[in-house]
Parts: sequence; C-alpha cells; structure tokens
Amino acid sequence: KGESIENSELIEEVRGVLKNGPFNTLEMIDALQKLCINHFFQEEIESILKMFHTRMSNSIDHNHGQSLYEVSLNFRILRQEGYYVSADVFASFKQKDGKFKGELAEDVKGLMALYEASQLSIEGDHMIEEAADFSRDALAEKVPFLDQHEATMVNDTLQHPYQRTSPTFMIKKFIKHYTGTTMCELAKLELAKVQSLHQTEVDLISSWWKDLGLAQEFKDARNQPLHWYLWPMASLTDPSLSEQRIELTKPIALVFLIDDIFDIYGTLDELILFTEAVKRWDCNTLEQLPYHLRICVEALYNVTNDISDKIYNKYGFNPMESLKQAWINLCEAFLVEAKWFALGHMPMADDYLKNGMVSSGAHVVIVHLFFLLGGGTSKENARLIDDIKNISSCLAKILRLWDDLGSAKDVNQDGHDGSYVTYYMKENEGCSIQNARDHVMEMITNTWKQLNKECLSPNQFSTTFIEACLNLARMIPLMYNYDENHSLPLMEDYIKSMLFTSIMNVVIHGWSYGRSKYYLVSPIKSGLDQKLYNRLKSYIKRDTIENSELIEEVRCVLKNGPSKTLEMIDSLQKLCINHYFQEEIESILKIFHTRMSNSIDHNHGQSLYEVSLNFRILRQEGYYVSADVFASFKQKDGKFKGELAEDVKGLMALYEASQLSIEGDHMIEEASDFSRDALAEKVPFLDQHEATMVNDTLQHPYQRTSPTFMIKKFIKHYTGTTMCELAKLELAKVQSLHQTEVDLISSWWKDLGLAQEFKDARNQPLHWYLWPMASLTDPSLSEQRIELTKPIALVFLIDDIFDIYGTLDELILFTEAVKGWDCNTLEQLPYHLRICVEALYNVTNDISDKIYNKYGFNPMESLKQAWINLCEAFLVEAKWFALGHMPMADDYLKNGMVSSGAHVVIVHLFFLLGGGTSKENARLIDDIKNISSCLAKILRLWDDLGSAKDVNQDGHDGSYVTYYMKENEGCSIQNARDHVMEMITNTWKQLNKECLSPNQFSTTFIEACLNLARMIPLMYNYDENHSLPLMEDYIKSMF
Repeated sequence: KGESIENSELIEEVRGVLKNGPFNTLEMIDALQKLCINHFFQEEIESILKMFHTRMSNSIDHNHGQSLYEVSLNFRILRQEGYYVSADVFASFKQKDGKFKGELAEDVKGLMALYEASQLSIEGDHMIEEAADFSRDALAEKVPFLDQHEATMVNDTLQHPYQRTSPTFMIKKFIKHYTGTTMCELAKLELAKVQSLHQTEVDLISSWWKDLGLAQEFKDARNQPLHWYLWPMASLTDPSLSEQRIELTKPIALVFLIDDIFDIYGTLDELILFTEAVKRWDCNTLEQLPYHLRICVEALYNVTNDISDKIYNKYGFNPMESLKQAWINLCEAFLVEAKWFALGHMPMADDYLKNGMVSSGAHVVIVHLFFLLGGGTSKENARLIDDIKNISSCLAKILRLWDDLGSAKDVNQDGHDGSYVTYYMKENEGCSIQNARDHVMEMITNTWKQLNKECLSPNQFSTTFIEACLNLARMIPLMYNYDENHSLPLMEDYIKSMLFTSIMNVVIHGWSYGRSKYYLVSPIKSGLDQKLYNRLKSYIKRDTIENSELIEEVRCVLKNGPSKTLEMIDSLQKLCINHYFQEEIESILKIFHTRMSNSIDHNHGQSLYEVSLNFRILRQEGYYVSADVFASFKQKDGKFKGELAEDVKGLMALYEASQLSIEGDHMIEEASDFSRDALAEKVPFLDQHEATMVNDTLQHPYQRTSPTFMIKKFIKHYTGTTMCELAKLELAKVQSLHQTEVDLISSWWKDLGLAQEFKDARNQPLHWYLWPMASLTDPSLSEQRIELTKPIALVFLIDDIFDIYGTLDELILFTEAVKGWDCNTLEQLPYHLRICVEALYNVTNDISDKIYNKYGFNPMESLKQAWINLCEAFLVEAKWFALGHMPMADDYLKNGMVSSGAHVVIVHLFFLLGGGTSKENARLIDDIKNISSCLAKILRLWDDLGSAKDVNQDGHDGSYVTYYMKENEGCSIQNARDHVMEMITNTWKQLNKECLSPNQFSTTFIEACLNLARMIPLMYNYDENHSLPLMEDYIKSMF
C-alpha cells in the first residue's frame, strides 16, 4: 500500500481511528498533521474533509452547540485544507454589543484554538480579525496565572501559530504532547527515517555544489549548501519527494550566488553584460564576459537544461521557456538595484518593494517547484504558470519584507540592495524605526490574508503544490528573524530538530565532515555562525540518532559482569546497533580474551550456553579461542554428555559456535553434528515459539547469515528493552537511507545509458545494491555502498555480454580492449561493445579519482588488473562453449572462481574502505587473495547449486555439479550436491581462519567480506518454483 516505514501495523491502527465520529476525526487529522505523518492518510483525510464540509454547508446551525474549541478547530482544519468556511460560525460566541463573550476569556483551550483559527483570515474577515485581537490579549493576560506546562503551550501558540509555522519546526514538542499513543510511535519512527533521508540529501547537495566548481571561484560569496537545502526540506515534507527537494535546492543555490555576484563581484558594465547573456541564453556568445562571470552563466545554463530534461523525461513537458524567463526577470531586477546603487539613487519605498519582490528570487523558486511537482503535464495545465503569479507575489512580498526587517544581513552582505524600512522612513518624516517595523509587520499580516485567499478552493493547483508554497512562506520567519545578537535562533532550533545527526557529525568531525567527503566548508560560510557551533557543541556529544539517551543507557549496561557483557554484545550485534559501541566492545573483548588466555580453567564452571557464547563472540571478532574449551562437556568415550541433549538453549549456542570452526577443529565438527541432531530431535516436543527459534538457528546460524536478515525477529525477541527501542529507531533510519541509495543507483544506471542498449541483459539495480547493503551495514558508509554497486552492475552486464551479446571474435576484441585500457583503440569493436568498454573505463576512473581524493592513493592499476582477470576468465568459458569443450570439474572451478566477479568486488571494497593509504598498506592487496578466493569459491558453488539460473541465463557457463557427475560415473545429482555443500562448509572453515587475528585488515573490511559470504545463500538459494524466497524476505525486511 505504499507504506514507507517499518511498522506498517501502526499505520493500519491509526487508519482505524479515522473511522470515529466527525469531531474526533478532525481532532485526529489535526494530530496527524502536527506529527507530520498525514501523508500516509491523505486519501482518507481528503474524503473526510469533503464530507464534513458538505455537511456544514447544508446545515442551518453551523455549530450544533459545539464549544469554542470545537468550532475553532473545525474552521481552521477546513480552511487550512482549502475549504471556505464563513467567519459567521463565530457569531454565536459574541454578545449583543458585538464583542466576544467575557466568559470565553477563562477558556484557555478554546482561546488557543481561536487564535490558531484567526491565522486563516482573508481580506474582509473583520470578525476573524477581532477574534485574533481578543484571543491574543486574553491569552497574554492568562499566562502569569498558568502552570509552567500550560504557559509554555500558550506562548508556543502565540509565537508559532500552526498556519504560519513550518510543520516540522514544532514536531518534537508535539511528539512529547502525544506520548503513549500509536500516532506518537509512528511519528518517532518517521522522524528518525526523515532525519536520515535529509542528511543524505544534504550530502548530495554539498557534493553537487563542490563538483560544480563555483565555490572555488567565488570565495567571498555565500557557500551554504545546508542553508539552501532548508527551503526545499521545509516546503516538501513528504519523504517520497526526495528528488524534488534535491533539484529545487539547485536553483536556490544559484539565486544566492547571482545575488552575491551583483553585490560584490561585478562592475556595472559587467553586470549589464551578464544580464544580456542570461537573456540571450546562448553559450556561444559569452566571450565578452570575464571568466568568473562566464562560468556562472554556463552553470546556470547547464543546471536549468538538466532540470528541464528531467522534468521532460518524467512528465513529457519541457518547461525551459518558463524557467528561462524567470531567470531573466531575476537578473533584470538585480540589475535595477545595481544601477540604483551605482547612481546613488534612493527609490520610493513602493518602487523598491515592487522590484525587490522580483529580486527576492521567490518567483524563480515557485516556477521550478511548479514544474518539479508535475505542473505543465499538458498544454492546459501549463497555462497555470500564469496563474501562480498571485501566489508567488505574496510569497515574494513576505520574503522581501521579513528580510528587510532583519537587524543584520547575511555574512558578506553590506546592504547595497537597500531596505524597505529605510526607504519608508525616508518618505515619512518623523517616523521612528519601531513605527516603520510595525507598519511592515502589518503589511506581512495583510499579505498572509491574500495568500490564505489564494490557497482556498476552488483553484486548479495540486494540494502538494499549495502546501509547498505555504510551507515556503512559513519558513521565512525562521530564516530571517534575527535576534539582538545578530543570530537566527529559530533557524538554529529548526536545524537541531530536523538535522540532528548531521549537525552532530559536524561538531565531532569539523565542518568539512560528512558521510561523503563533501559537507560544509566552514562554520562561517556555512551560514551557521561560530556562536551556533559552540552552542551545539555544548550539548551534542557523539550520538548519531535522535534519542541519544537510549545509547547512553545501553552503554551503561556494558559495565556489567563478563558473562552478561558478552551476552549484551551478542544482542547489540543481532540488533545491528553495535556500531555505536565499537570502542567499548573492542576494549571488553580484548580484556576478556587476555583473561581467558591466562587462565588454566577456561570454563570456571560455566554452562554450555555461556562457554559456547564466549567462544562464538570471541572467534567472530577475530580472537582465537581453542576448541578445548568444550572438552569438559565430553564423556570419557569422547562423546558429548547425554544430559546436554535436554539443554535446548545450550545446544543452540553450541550449534552457533560450531559455525566458527577452522580446519583441524575436530571437536567443533563433532559439536556441530551433536547439537544439530539433538536439536532436530527436540523440535517436535517444543512449543511453537521455541520450535521456531530452534529452526531459525539451524537454518540461519549467525555466522553464516546476513546480520540484517533476521533483524525483525530479533527486535520482537527483545521487545520492551532499551536496545529494542534503539534498534527500531535505527532500522527506520536505515530503511530510509537504503531507499534513497537505491534511487541514486537507479538514476545513475539510467543515465549511464547501457540498459537501453542491452535490452536483454539483466537490468536489476536493486539486486546489485543488495550486496553492498548487506556487506556495509554501518549507516555512515553510504558513499561506499553507492560506489561499490557500480562495479557490481558492470560485472553482471559483462557476464551477460559474454553469454548473449557477442561472437567469439568480438569477445576476443572486447577482452583485448579491456587489457589495452585506451579509449583511442576501440574502433574495431561493434558500437554496443564499445560503449560498454567506455563505461567501464569511465566508472573505474571516477572511482579511482574519488579514492585518491579521499585517501591519497590511486588504485587504478589494481582495479584494471581485476577487470582484465575477469574478462579473461569469461573468455575462457566462451571458448569452451564455442568449441563444445567439457572441462574437468577442478579446471572449471578454478576459472569459475575468477569469473564469479568476487575478486573485482573485494578489490573495490578494499580501496573504498581506505585500504592503500600508504605503500605498505597497498601491498595488502596481494594478501586479500586468500579471502577473495574463499568468497569466490562459495559464490561459484552456491550459484551452480541453483536449480534455476537467472533470467536470460541458459547455462552456457556450465555447472560444477554437471562436470563433477561427468567425472564420477554413477554419481547421482543428490550425491553431487552433497559433495558441493561439503566443499562450501570446508571453504567456510578456511574463511573463518583468514578472518582470525592476527591479520592486517581493518575490522570493517573483514566484517564486510564475511557479510558478502553470508549474503550468498540469500541470492542463490532457489526453491522448487525457481524463486528466491530468502532474497524476497530480505528485501521485505530492509525496505
């Protein structure tokens, strides 16, 4: 049904509440909106409001004896959603003299609702204006006599009424207000996801801005990716509008830059040339411009063309002419201001305001917003662009007046563009600055009335567009309401609320840190001053999710005794939140391992469960523990003690521990057989819950299962604990992050253009992304997941090319082209093969550049060699097929391990995680062959075990099972499969040994390699219906 958060049951529970009576329903809608989860229920809300408005319109007695609170709420919700309701609904609350009844002054709840309703007034709503004055004054008088909680609520209402405040600004207060409700749980999960999504989007914007190169050229201009992004973030609150938020930030960035160019970067003659260049919109006519202005115009052309293309591809309409005209109007308005300043001209206040509304950039933003949301999908719809002028004029006026009210301008702004307050005082002699400011505030209030009217039905704009416009207007006070210290406290609060983690990362790692290497440049030029930086530093420590108290609570538990501590570590790992506590975990395990190594009696009388858990956790983290720890559980005849067969918990732990065996661990192999058989015998006699746990252990032991595959089951198991709450928040964030990353990968793959050329090849961005997603579980490794998906995509494509897209001669040429690695020697290749090789060059060069920029080491030679080896292995298989040659099973496997692509992936992973940061470190690339060989062998054998190949694969590359049976006459397919499973088990033993300390690889790299191996059964374990049920379950779990 399109739910985008983990707990869909919560959504259904809330949906059920919407079936209550009409008033309760409107109160519910109000709560959903305040908690920013209304987008899940938009259809229901629209249906309810339509029905409610019809009922009100057909009723003679509008109020039906309702209280002031009820009538005010009804009025506000309906008008807010575009339904006209007459102000006469408040007539029954007035006395004969026309004043509001005196007793209402005691109804605090009703007064708050009335004040909120009054913000929806339109021109001519005199009764609503009286209601605003009455409720405001009455509430102000009541505040000194209220308790602290009530006084805070009243002050919040007066200072931040819902209609004029960004919906997300007050969200944390509303979450506290609704604590204990299903809606609150849903809102907390959604907020965690949205924060993660916003952080990713900020990273992408910062990366785009750096790559554009303008920041380096215009060093004194505002360099504020976060500041620019706040506008789209606040206006487009539906999480699904990620692409629109990112694209809308780009023209906003250019509005700010061009504003700075006209203020500080050009002479008047240059600015005239600049404006003319924008009007011509032709790259071939920029020779007269200075270099710095020329690259800005070129960037403007490119960004606008790119956005137009995206809109055309998505909606089938090209908005270029409208976008161009908006930019031309903006530059002409900037030029008018530049001429006024150059000539020393003081315009009349109205002339200044008329031009200033254009130079505010509001119309540029609104026009882009209109088309990005699908406006213009038809010729009739496109004509609406003329009708948005009223809305954009209101927005522009509010923006210009709030900006001019500011007691301080942005950094690097020296007031060249004037101020309405200044010009108004100049025209009205004797007018004090306070009188002028009061006049401006009155103008803003009146403009809000016009905007309210424009947003009422009937209008032809989408609800999303109207809501986005209102949200832009609501955002303005947060962005321009300076205090006496020349700071923006409301904006600071907003950033804390909606980008908590991003700001936290900045505090820890400095302003250049982000999930990618591009983030913010400095505390000053980021638009967040040093005072804010220091203020944030005082209360944000090292926590990377909204509820930092949960992390501290869990951290305290890690101080318990050794057995409980290892049990706790096991829980943190199973819930995938161990990355928050890595330092503590490493310290604990080091102490614990040293203590065990120095002890004669390893077990200290511990139970089978405790010994097995200790063994598994330590080996899992790379610490060698001897299998002799299990000797005390054996009888004199060498068999495990019979009474252990009744200890289900201990047997499960023993079976889990046995998956960490290495070659020569005979006692562990016996433990594996004993525990497996004993558990299988117990299952029929267990209750359903216990039987499920045992079966899960036997089918998906932790060491051989992707950590995230079982996470939802583990969350249920730990319900009611602090760890569980932390895990639920983290899962919600991670899901949102993964969705964004998949979108980015899909977009990259589409832009690469190979899918269109190779229509019969596998086109599976989600499938490719699952490997990095499963292997790199730390949320902070977003960039690495995205980059690692790219070579994986090319491995699959080149595999398909060798299977179905080339003759043997063409494939020989293809392989030679990869070995030559030279774009100038591709003429002999057919077009479709040539563009694949070019894409391979470009993607590999791009990844190498990113690794070099981040770590200072260029891995190009290693990456090239990995691709050459892969193509040579594919070519061997192609020759076997062309010649009808049946290789020996061992020869097939040796080559198949290379053609699996595992080594290509491991080499990229090694460098993306910082391997190769020095010459000594770079030599480790030779040492990863043992690990990659184990991975490749497990992958090749699991793939060959499959009862069905992927779509479009017809088995040209053979199968180890086939060749093994051919060599061993009389061998049944089941015997061959059993032999392969035994080979996989033995290869896991080798992999376990490679991952034990001492080794020189980072913990993150080792864990990622293990996770890749754990992922293989999910990706290749076909059932009798030729489906992949485990992979399907995994996708459901993580998206």
